Amino acid sequence: MHINTLAGRVGAAFSSSCLTHCAAISSAAVMLAFAPLANAVPTLSSAMNIAVPTTTDGVYINVLTGAFGNSAAAAPGWDINPWSSNALRFFNPATPAGGVYVVSAPNQVANLAPGSVISAGTTFGNGEGSTTAASMPWSLNAVNYFGFRLNNEANGQIHYGYGAMTVGASLLNRTVTELWFESVPGASITVTAIPEPSSVAMMLLGGLGLAGAVARRRRQAAV
Repeated sequence: MHINTLAGRVGAAFSSSCLTHCAAISSAAVMLAFAPLANAVPTLSSAMNIAVPTTTDGVYINVLTGAFGNSAAAAPGWDINPWSSNALRFFNPATPAGGVYVVSAPNQVANLAPGSVISAGTTFGNGEGSTTAASMPWSLNAVNYFGFRLNNEANGQIHYGYGAMTVGASLLNRTVTELWFESVPGASITVTAIPEPSSVAMMLLGGLGLAGAVARRRRQAAV
């Protein structure tokens, strides 16, 4: 993992909410520590914290450019489209052919566990997220993770990515929190969890405590 990956994640996170900020830092740290050295660079899309309307249009999102809106024209070259007024469904663009979302069964978009790897060997399609699915069901009042692939219109090559979607008391209460994609075409990507707010608070307190201890030792050494 190159050091500019960490810098890019931290920079993007500071422009969003505190949760997104801390999540991006944590994600970068985890990937820096455990991911094998590779040419691929996980990239955070500028499309973040997007509420998915309960309409037949939903929201169209171009992951690469960050453009989004309630029509395809609002996000030229759109890559993903969560929608539906009575469920949580995912609509496909024309390319790549065969569907763009990671599925656990026909017409069943998977809720991926952290650590899941998305690559050319993954099964893609479209359909809906369901809390009653036999495999990889979606969870209420939780962060769910969905995988996808996208066509880079600039070069016609495929990139892999994943999104974090916060779901409330029902699947009709949903927000796309973050979207990540690999900068290198064809490179796999690993789902990295967003930490809970309580975990973020403990991380921050631990960091402040360590900084304070170091400062005290320096003052004592200077006396």
